[in-house]
Amino acid sequence: MYQRFRAGLVNPRMLAEYFKDSWLKVLTYFFLLVILLLVPFLLVELQFEGLRGDQINAIRNNYQEAFVVPYEIKEGKLTLIGETDVLDRGLSVDMVTVSIKSRGTSLLSGEIEIFFGEDSVSYFVSGFRQKTYSYDLLNLEGFSFQNYGSLDQEKFIKAVNYVVKDNKALHVGVQTGLYFLGNAIELGLMVLLATLLSKQGIPFGPKMKIAVYASTIYAITGFFGIVFALQIIQYIGIALLAFYMHRALSQFVVL
Repeated sequence: MYQRFRAGLVNPRMLAEYFKDSWLKVLTYFFLLVILLLVPFLLVELQFEGLRGDQINAIRNNYQEAFVVPYEIKEGKLTLIGETDVLDRGLSVDMVTVSIKSRGTSLLSGEIEIFFGEDSVSYFVSGFRQKTYSYDLLNLEGFSFQNYGSLDQEKFIKAVNYVVKDNKALHVGVQTGLYFLGNAIELGLMVLLATLLSKQGIPFGPKMKIAVYASTIYAITGFFGIVFALQIIQYIGIALLAFYMHRALSQFVVL
């Protein structure tokens, strides 16, 4: 695998030598690249016991727009103040949604949701309730969503963070699975496009095997694009993938 990785990184002409590899070997290599793309997420996520710093900042920066509504928590229940119609509010940050709805249940069908409902806060995964927390447990009795001072925001964030910490293993596991699936789909599409857009008269199967190995450069640039939060690096990876694919297939013709 190391020779294939090295060729996919610095010597694309050598990739033509591996067109006879078994599909098992090719798929194993593909999923190793997918795992590589997971590393930046895991390194960041595992540094925090609860919400990540960027998620907390997103809640603070959008608090007034997303969570300031005429609700208060009174006697353990989310109560609407005045005659205002029932309101739904929420904010999605990455793969986590925090929502408020005084009546009914969560309608979210995927990912993770921390749901402030009529008489409790629930932790949902893919629409299934995993745990429920009373407002008293979260120290939210008497809390008013009409206020948006810094102390109110911190109290709200502390409650959300408590729920995340209490479900940390599941929280990280679900996000890792979703990232893995998303990365596999993204990388698979890039391999497919590289295969279909290559004009050399080579059978589809061998061409796709070479595309998997050529996608090494795309995975590496994607890795650093995530680490440094620079989307342009990933665009450079797309261009390099096309170039590497052309070099590899031109050598294949020579063979």
